[in-house]
Amino acid sequence: MARYLMHWDPLVDPTFAMREIIEWRRLLEPNQRSFEVARTTGNPFQNVLWTAWMPPVRQAVLRWSPRSFVDNDPILRLVKAWDHGMQDDILEQLVLPRLIAETEAWDPTVDPVPIHHWIHPWLEVRSFSSRLEVLYGTIRQKLSVALTQWKPIDPSARLMVEPWVDVFSPATLEQFLLRNILPKLHEVMERMVINPRSQILDPWNWTMEWSKLMPVSAMAALLEKHFFPKWLAVLDAWLARNPDMEEIPNWYSGWKGMIPEKLREHPSVQENLTKALIRMAGAIDDDDDEPLSPPTPAPLPPMPQQQQPPPPPPPLLPNPGVTLGYINSAPTFKDVVGRRAEELGAIFMPVVGKNYHGKQVFRFGSQNISIDRDVIFVQRGTNWVPIGLEELTRSSL
Repeated sequence: MARYLMHWDPLVDPTFAMREIIEWRRLLEPNQRSFEVARTTGNPFQNVLWTAWMPPVRQAVLRWSPRSFVDNDPILRLVKAWDHGMQDDILEQLVLPRLIAETEAWDPTVDPVPIHHWIHPWLEVRSFSSRLEVLYGTIRQKLSVALTQWKPIDPSARLMVEPWVDVFSPATLEQFLLRNILPKLHEVMERMVINPRSQILDPWNWTMEWSKLMPVSAMAALLEKHFFPKWLAVLDAWLARNPDMEEIPNWYSGWKGMIPEKLREHPSVQENLTKALIRMAGAIDDDDDEPLSPPTPAPLPPMPQQQQPPPPPPPLLPNPGVTLGYINSAPTFKDVVGRRAEELGAIFMPVVGKNYHGKQVFRFGSQNISIDRDVIFVQRGTNWVPIGLEELTRSSL
């Protein structure tokens, strides 16, 4: 058998002589069904494996370069084929040291083959996947060095990191992202300019591409620090110039729609979006709801001498739990609709100069509605049709 395998090259034909060795097993240990027994009992078949089969395998692994066999790796095929007995010895004594050496020599800045192409296939060998963790610290350290000069305009970093999302532990991945990626995103968002007339969205898009990998809280803090202050300042300046109030809701809705859903649901993001809605509603009220000056009261008749005016009545105090805005009146149906819009985070404001049958038209989300005697009418093209509040809510999601 040793002479038969003398010229065997496992890198060329990993399963060569498989049938012959199975026949030798049947002859040398007819009552055994696995190579594991042969490896541990010291019988003649064990000697055949170690003296005839293992030497060519050892020589082949020493010549083997994992980066040279991205597809159809012969050593991986050999290990999978010999899934009993010798597999652990091959992996522990031969394969793992070679993978460690190749990982140490890998340079992500110049190597044309991404490392996951030749490491990840070994995760398919279940008994070996946990042992590969010894490589991950080196991989993260080399990726960190490569990212030192990286700019978010370059998508290659995400392509390098994404394959490791399900391999690194969640805590380790988060720490890596916060240390190596997040500071770069802060830099690009800090320099981003908000300009409604000529908005350049590249910095925003580069940043949001990382939203699926980055912790939501970190992305929300990023927007809180570098985006929303500028965004709200631009909104304030725009509202101060008596703008076209048809444009601003569209601008608001456009930005809101570009925030990924999970990030949009974060409390700090919701709070800033609500601030914008309050500012827009306030601008509408200032323009259209100027209160009339009260009439000048008639002069009081002169009081008889020594007659004192009655003491003023005590101030009315609201009952506990009653909202101050509704002390003197119950909430109207319009108030109910406004509350529902606020719960959805949707726009609800009057449309300047527009009415339906003499009733004010409001923008509810992306739809125009009017309220007449507690009935909602929604605009559908050139027609107005009645709609229930729940149906309006569903159509606005």
